[in-house]
Amino acid sequence: MKNILSQTKTAIILLFITVLLLGSYVYMIARPISYGMSYYNSVVYEGVKFEGEIRFNSDGTVLSKNTNFEEPIEMYYYYKDGYVFTLVAKNEEERASEIAYINENFDEAIATPLYASKTSAFKQVAVGLDEEVTTYTCTGAAIFAVVGGVVWLALFALATFSFVLSKRAKNKA
Repeated sequence: MKNILSQTKTAIILLFITVLLLGSYVYMIARPISYGMSYYNSVVYEGVKFEGEIRFNSDGTVLSKNTNFEEPIEMYYYYKDGYVFTLVAKNEEERASEIAYINENFDEAIATPLYASKTSAFKQVAVGLDEEVTTYTCTGAAIFAVVGGVVWLALFALATFSFVLSKRAKNKA
């Protein structure tokens, strides 16, 4: 194993893989929405437990499930400047019209209760009618951040170790 790691070619390959992994890791952490991952919320309102789940798809649709609905609801969404808007549009024409409205009246749209939510890859925060705040968290993104960070650090350490071994092998030769 030490012989393989002491080769310059191996060190360069490990460095290349480390850089690629870092790029994908940063993209996954910095993206505005965790596509395909579920955001969860569990809250007790007046003695009744409410559980909700939302999942954003990259095609502009969001699937919402919660204990108040018998079946999941699929809706359109629009993301702009850190906010995700749950659209009331039922088809592509209405969707385009609503997006145009949001773009023209952005400040008014984000001030509308339950319409715009501040979002990131890790959580979504919505302000309701009575200024009540509802937070959905994406545990999948948090787990990915921790595990991905550990894997990247291990790979970086391995690549660094390989470069040190290859440098020593060149100096001996």
